[in-house]
Amino acid sequence: MIISDLAHIEGRRYPARRRTQNLAGGVAPIQAKNFSIGNVTLDPDGGQVPWHNQEQEEVYFVVEGTGEMCLGEERQTVTSGQMVYIPSGVFHQMTNIGPTPLRMIYCYGPAGDVAHWRQELDGTLPKAGIDVPPLPAGAAPQCTQKPGEKSSHAKGTKDWDENAISKAVLDASFAIHTELGPALLESVYEKVLAARLSKQGFQVSCQVPVSIRVDGLLIDDAFRADIIVNDKVIVELKSLEALQKVHSKQLLTYLRLGGKKLGLLLNFGTLHLKDGIERIVHNL
Repeated sequence: MIISDLAHIEGRRYPARRRTQNLAGGVAPIQAKNFSIGNVTLDPDGGQVPWHNQEQEEVYFVVEGTGEMCLGEERQTVTSGQMVYIPSGVFHQMTNIGPTPLRMIYCYGPAGDVAHWRQELDGTLPKAGIDVPPLPAGAAPQCTQKPGEKSSHAKGTKDWDENAISKAVLDASFAIHTELGPALLESVYEKVLAARLSKQGFQVSCQVPVSIRVDGLLIDDAFRADIIVNDKVIVELKSLEALQKVHSKQLLTYLRLGGKKLGLLLNFGTLHLKDGIERIVHNL
């Protein structure tokens, strides 16, 4: 008889503040062909299984604690006794949002290795909204730190207000425009700006689908915001000869429907970026 004893499995610590103990698969004594299973403990207030996907279908069963579960474009709070089904190929993330450890059991099949834990240890985990699809709006930021590197939460940007975020976005944008010059594809500026803000510790999501509800009818993907920073500031990027009045009207609509107070309209097509900036405010 082969037995895996959780009390004697040390497991592994990860940069996203969790401990994983393999019960079947990985380095566990039990090596099944059709499934892998293990125990995961997420540290209080932010311990995480970061945003990733895999070929295997999987379930997370919350044994104790309270977490934020992101699955595709959905985000929901889950608590002890609840299980979440994760279809093959769908991006997902679990974050402990409680003051006590969250313990959960994962089980996926068929058995085999998955890439995300190695990527996390190497610091090469694809970044949400930059390399892979974005997290749902309002989600806890994806941890992409390398071992020994300070968490982005410690960098002091999480609780910045709209005006402070706006200044950081503009500072980064001026530097990018100076380095790259004007009139490249909008997607180039978007990727570079998102990457630089992420390195500064901001929660950055790109091409964020926003749903709205009208007369009780839920309309999915009513619009897509180019960049949302810390779930507070919408940044819309253009690479045009000149901005049109409709662009500022559009951003104001995004702010109103998306429940945000500040938006930045940045036109990287101008010779001098200062001539292509509009700051749009809604109930700030």
